[in-house]
Amino acid sequence: MLRINNENYWDFSPIEMRKFVFIFGTIALLFLCTLNQIIELAFSEEFIQFLEKVFSPDGVISCPTCIFQSINKHIICVSAIWMIIFLDKQGFDRFCLYNLSSKMKLAYIATLLFIISWVFFRDQELYREDDFFEQLTTILFLCTSIIFTLKLFRAGKLNRRYLFFGAVFFFIITMEEISWGQRVINWETPDLWKVINYQDETNFHNLFNPVLQYFYMAGTLFLGYIFYSIGTLKSIFSRFTWMGNISHLLPSIEYSLFSFVFFFLSLQHSAPYGGELIEGVFSLFGVIYATDIYLKD
Repeated sequence: MLRINNENYWDFSPIEMRKFVFIFGTIALLFLCTLNQIIELAFSEEFIQFLEKVFSPDGVISCPTCIFQSINKHIICVSAIWMIIFLDKQGFDRFCLYNLSSKMKLAYIATLLFIISWVFFRDQELYREDDFFEQLTTILFLCTSIIFTLKLFRAGKLNRRYLFFGAVFFFIITMEEISWGQRVINWETPDLWKVINYQDETNFHNLFNPVLQYFYMAGTLFLGYIFYSIGTLKSIFSRFTWMGNISHLLPSIEYSLFSFVFFFLSLQHSAPYGGELIEGVFSLFGVIYATDIYLKD
C-alpha cells in the first residue's frame, strides 16, 4: 500500500516501488503497442480500400505498413522481456513448471507441435484454404462446442448460462469456418453478399478482412496478458459474490505458460498463414480448456 508521509510526498517501500515500476512500464508498453496499431491501420492501403468500398470517400491514400509491423514486433518482444525481468521466485512459481499435471504437459506438447508444424509446413499445401490444418481447426472448434454442450447436462457448481454461451460461441466459429455449410454443400454466394464479402463466401468474418489481422494481434496480445495474470484474476474474482460463477470457469494457474504462447502468436499475425496458425492454436486451446471444464465437479 502506498503511504503519504508528513512531508507530503509519495513514500514507496522497495517492494511497492518494484510493483509500481512494473505496472507503469506494462501500461506504457501496451499504450505504445495500441498507438502503433492505430497508426498502422490508418495508413494501411487495404483499410483505405475497405473504407472506399463501404463509405466511398474521395481519393486513395496508401502507405507501406512494414515499418509499423516491425516496430510492433519489437514492442511485444520488449513486453515479454519486461515481464521476465520482473519475475521473482514467486513469479516463476506461478507457471507451475515443476508441478504441471500430466494432462497439461500433454496440452503444451500438442500446442508446441502445432506451432512447429506451421513453421515447417506453412509454405506447403497443408495450410492452404480447405486443406488439412484448416479442416483440423474446424473439427477442433466443433469438438469444443460439443464438449460445452455435454457439460450442460452435468454442470455441477458451474453456471449453465456460461456453459451455454461457450457452446454457442464455438458453434458459431465452426459455422463461420465452413461459411455456414457453403464449403460443404458448395452453394452459390448471393450477388449482394459477393459485393461486400472479400472472399465471395457466405460468412461474416470475411466482411472485415482488412482489419482481421489487427483483431488477431490485439486479441492474442490481450490473452497473453490475461494468462500471465491468471492467478491474480482468480484471486480478485473470488472476492466478489456475483463473480463467483465466473471464477470457477477461469483456467487454473497451470495455464499461465499459455501467456507466452499467445505473445508468440501476436507476433505472427502478419506472417504467411499467421491467421491460420492463430485460429489453429486457439481451436486446440479451446478443446483443452473445454475438456478441463467438463472434468470439473
